Amino acid sequence: MDPAVWEADRADAHGRLTDLRNLLGQAVREAALASVTDTDRRVVDQLLDADYDL
Repeated sequence: MDPAVWEADRADAHGRLTDLRNLLGQAVREAALASVTDTDRRVVDQLLDADYDL
């Protein structure tokens, strides 16, 4: 992806997610990651691939 496109389309959301991750801390992040299921991963993959019918 072109850096200018990424900046325009995704930088703001990425910054907000980074702030949230830092606010919650590493322990909360690790606990959340430990609870992620294969189904969760498939849904995220489909969303990122724009292949999820909402």
